[in-house]
Amino acid sequence: MLLSTSLVVLCGLYVVRILREAASCSHRIAGGFALLGLASGFALASKHTSALIIVPVYLAGPILLFSSGKGLAPEERRHLRVRCVFGWLGSGLLGIAVFYLLMPVWWFYPLHWLILLCLSAACFAVCLLYPRRRAWMLGAVPLAVSVGISFFIPRAWAGIYQPIRIIAQTRAELIKVHETLGMELPTFASRIGELADQLLFAETQYYESLAWDGLEEEQLQIRIYEDSRLDGRGGGTAWGIVVSVLAVIGLWTLLLQRRGWEGFFLFLWLSAPAAILLMVNSLAWQRYYLILIAPWSVLAGFAAAPLTSPTFLGSIRRFLMRKVPRHESVT
Repeated sequence: MLLSTSLVVLCGLYVVRILREAASCSHRIAGGFALLGLASGFALASKHTSALIIVPVYLAGPILLFSSGKGLAPEERRHLRVRCVFGWLGSGLLGIAVFYLLMPVWWFYPLHWLILLCLSAACFAVCLLYPRRRAWMLGAVPLAVSVGISFFIPRAWAGIYQPIRIIAQTRAELIKVHETLGMELPTFASRIGELADQLLFAETQYYESLAWDGLEEEQLQIRIYEDSRLDGRGGGTAWGIVVSVLAVIGLWTLLLQRRGWEGFFLFLWLSAPAAILLMVNSLAWQRYYLILIAPWSVLAGFAAAPLTSPTFLGSIRRFLMRKVPRHESVT
């Protein structure tokens, strides 16, 4: 999940860079949106919580649409925005199709993923070839194929949205069940406290049910994992405070550097899932807060990055290599 959601943010930044640096290159625009769709489908299949990152990135599309191509002529700017609209639609449809393809539990809906792929191909065809006349012809071919499939298999269109509806309904029912067991965060203040605790003090949470404390085999496997070199940095107060202090310094550094779209995506990467969790999450489960680890760590990296700059390393090297005056005694 951390890998795939990070790829979604990187692909979003890549699309921004393409639109700002190579506005007239249609195949790069279509390729960037296709990468974003593939990464989004992979992220959603890895864990449904990834939607907390995917949805804000796609909702940033209108901002990207109206801010790109400012230095172009009016006609070229219009062409760019049309490509951006169809690329964004094709990317979203491709992401849902990839999600369905990677989840065998949804394969019993007949060919719904094929319809999504055809619709996505139609959008990408227009994105690639607009404003050429052939764009509409090539875009109409996969569109006609998807309509033909739905004509012979009427359930295909209905199956497109059914998995998402079932996932949302089932998750809501499960949350209600666990809330009745006394695991809920009843107030907004308690949710803020849980968010701060997860970033600053919380230990690694392997399970939510306390009944696991009495399962010897599972406890043995946890101890073996922690004794290995694959258990990561873990949790706890010491690591949490160190990373949080660095993250605050990194945020300040990012604001001073005024990185524009990069700063906007990084802010979105952290703030959007945090805000959504505060609004909708009512369970004190660490699994829901893990999605904040990647942006929080990247912010901490902004604080550590100046330590690797050539200027800083050069000053350290000169300090270590300086000659000691003769009148100083060295013990």
